[in-house]
Amino acid sequence: MTERIARAAVTFVEPFFVEGLGREQRAGTYEVETVEEAIDGLSFLAYRTVSMSIVLPLPGHGPHSHQLARIDASLVRAAIRHGAEGGKS
Repeated sequence: MTERIARAAVTFVEPFFVEGLGREQRAGTYEVETVEEAIDGLSFLAYRTVSMSIVLPLPGHGPHSHQLARIDASLVRAAIRHGAEGGKS
């Protein structure tokens, strides 16, 4: 299968929780990596999301230390939608 990776800056306007880390993340702009794979058997090129990861600061290890953590795609989509609506609920 053919994979592609996209990276984008995503702004979270409210604190959010990443499963498995056990701590809340501050609101802010974070780099998000999306891995997609081609869907075979179609007459046109299409992709499906396989995973999403977020780059987070590593607490207590200095400003240049980061970790990559899997994040629920619904959290990322909600942040993008919220930004597109100009912060209106």
